[in-house]
Amino acid sequence: MNRLIIFLSITTIVLIGTSCFDSYDTDECDYTNCNTIYPSQGIMTVRVSETDDGVPIEIYEGFFDTGILFARDTIRSYEKDYFLAPEMYYTVVAQYKSNDGTINVIDGGRIHVKSTKMCDSNCYSVQDLTINAKLKY
Repeated sequence: MNRLIIFLSITTIVLIGTSCFDSYDTDECDYTNCNTIYPSQGIMTVRVSETDDGVPIEIYEGFFDTGILFARDTIRSYEKDYFLAPEMYYTVVAQYKSNDGTINVIDGGRIHVKSTKMCDSNCYSVQDLTINAKLKY
């Protein structure tokens, strides 16, 4: 009985002594490359084939056939960046004129946010999106 009381006392002291402290040393935590605020935007780069008149595009939130038209623009160089909310699926439709009418090039994807654990915080980073809406033969 005496051994049980001693064992329980030592166990209680050890549990109390370790439960109030973090298991890491705060001096080892390097937050220089850690963004602890969830990002509100990322970059979607749309690449198109260069034409003399520019390439008209449409950006949809969601898929082309069921999404909501978000923006219309004309890209006059080989690429253009758009700052958009992350974790939303975006579809881009680029329209090229041809002898027979119009050729639509469709591509889409998401701007992802990655989360990693750094000591007692979450660090966030944005994985930007590149859309290939080039006309290929």
